[in-house]
Order: sequence, then C-alpha cells, then structure tokens
Amino acid sequence: MSTNTPSELTIQLNLIEHAIKHHQYISIYTFLQQNSHWQDKNTLDLVGLAHAIVKGNLSAIEKLAPLTGYQFLTQPSYIEQRSYNFWHYLTIQLSRQEYADYLRALTPLLVDIYRIIIQRHLLPNLNHYIEPTTKVKEDGEALYRGLQWSQTAIEAKQNMVHRTFQHYYGDRFNYSHYISSSHLLKIIEFNSKDDLLIEKAHDMRNIEKYLRNIVAHEIIYVDDDWIQARVGRSPASIHQLLKDLYHMAGLNDENQWQSLATLDDLLTQRFNERYIELTKD
Repeated sequence: MSTNTPSELTIQLNLIEHAIKHHQYISIYTFLQQNSHWQDKNTLDLVGLAHAIVKGNLSAIEKLAPLTGYQFLTQPSYIEQRSYNFWHYLTIQLSRQEYADYLRALTPLLVDIYRIIIQRHLLPNLNHYIEPTTKVKEDGEALYRGLQWSQTAIEAKQNMVHRTFQHYYGDRFNYSHYISSSHLLKIIEFNSKDDLLIEKAHDMRNIEKYLRNIVAHEIIYVDDDWIQARVGRSPASIHQLLKDLYHMAGLNDENQWQSLATLDDLLTQRFNERYIELTKD
C-alpha cells in the first residue's frame, strides 16, 4: 500500500501518462522499481516489451511477447520483425523532429526493405546469394562484420543477381563491398515490371543519397526547411513514401503497425486502474 497522499498519487499518474505519451519507457521502468505500489510483474513486462519494440531488441520481444499476450509480434520472419520494429522507432524520431537520427537510420532499413521486396516480387531465394562476413580479432574470436554478396553463388551459373551486376558493373563488381541499398535498387530497376515500385524505390534511394549521406558524415543542423530545400519533400512526405514501400514489401499486418499504440493504451488503462485502487479509502 502506498504512503503517498492522493494529490501526490495524482502527480505521479500524470508523470506516468506523460512518459507513456512520449515513449519514455526506461523512465517508467525506473519509476516502477522505485515506487513498488504502482507495479506488478505484468505491468513491468508490458513496459519492457514496449521498450524492446522501440529499440528493436528481438530477443527481449521473443521472451516477453508470450508473457503479455503479444505472441503475434514474433510471427513474421526475423527481417520482417526488424523492419516493423524500426518503423516505430522512426515514427518516434519523426514526432520529436530528430531528423538527423531519422535520416541516419534509413540506410540499414532500406537494405532490409529492398531485400524483402526482391524476395516477394522477384527472387524468393535471394538469401542464397548473400553471406555473412566475419573478421578474426587478435584474441582469435570471429567478429561479425555484416552481409556481403556471395561471389561463388552469383558466378556459379546465370541468375538474376549475376545478370544485373553484369549489366551495371561488367566484370568489375567489388565483392568485398557490403550489401547496399544501391545494389538492391539495381536489381529492382533492372528486373521489375512494376513502374510504381521502381519509382518509389528510386525516390527513396535519392532521399538516402541527398539527405542521409551528408548527415552521416558531417555535423549539420537538420530542420524541415533544409530537407525541403534538398529533396523537395517534407519529413512527413518522406515517412509516407517509406510506408508505401513497406506495403509494397507486403508488410501489411495491422497488428504490427498498431502494436506500440495498443501497448501504450493498455499501459495507460492499467495505471489508471491502479490509481483508483491506490486512492480508495
């Protein structure tokens, strides 16, 4: 039972609701640890799950989703889960006008989205031509470094990736490069018959090219006017273009799109119910 007065509990509830609204889950978790009268295990798990979604912590989601009734979060493939979770992160960055962080995040996301698009529409076995790379550290441990194209698989026989690279690079393709959105866009442009898909994928690549690349390498103040001046789009328009590509990739699960909002609503409801319990005579 709480030793706080009703007015103190009201202030605490207001602070909790503010933190939920602004997705400050670490602050909520810390508050609950320090004020045990507000918490129970399920609420802690829900806060932890919301934080895991925003941070893309798939191992934590795998653990917490079954405990909280959100098993559907683990149903898509690994790369699809990663993309859905990243959407929530980017939406929060957009709402906070953290445009530089938003733009820096586009590069790894576009690699995943373009991979899913290619697998869905053009080449289901795309992963056959991709391999992880490692570097052995001084202590002998193999450190994962990223994904590269498999020269052995691509050059073993004629295939879509080989034909595409031959068209754009001839025999000069550098297999030591990591897989990039530029490589994947070329596969889409050279092989797809969907003009709208090609247009949107190309537009998104240009946003990465003209916005993200400079932000990733220079300290620059980024606001709405700067973005509009460079690409003729608002941040909201860029976000909508990105959502269009998600849909073209088949990422249309409404439960996934609404998962964070649903969690926030549930947390708000639970804390309000707890407030009523705490303020009873």
